Amino acid sequence: MSPKLLERWRGEWRARGEAAFPGKGNRQPGEPLNAERRVAELERKIGQLTVENDFLKKALAHFREHHPPAVVSGASVCTDKSKKPRKTEES
Repeated sequence: MSPKLLERWRGEWRARGEAAFPGKGNRQPGEPLNAERRVAELERKIGQLTVENDFLKKALAHFREHHPPAVVSGASVCTDKSKKPRKTEES
């Protein structure tokens, strides 16, 4: 490398800091590293799933309290239905 090229690069670095060399592989100033970005993305996803999980737990508890199953034992309901006469279709 020529000394002139190094001097030019050094001058750009002094003038603009990290923004002087934004080429491939370099991040923009203030941009997180790939690993940091991935961790932040995963933390957001964990937060979203936690909110959804809490909502579903509350909904399930609500339905268990306010909407008990209609049939606890299907034996009597099934036999009662089978005793009813069937409707015939009229032509």
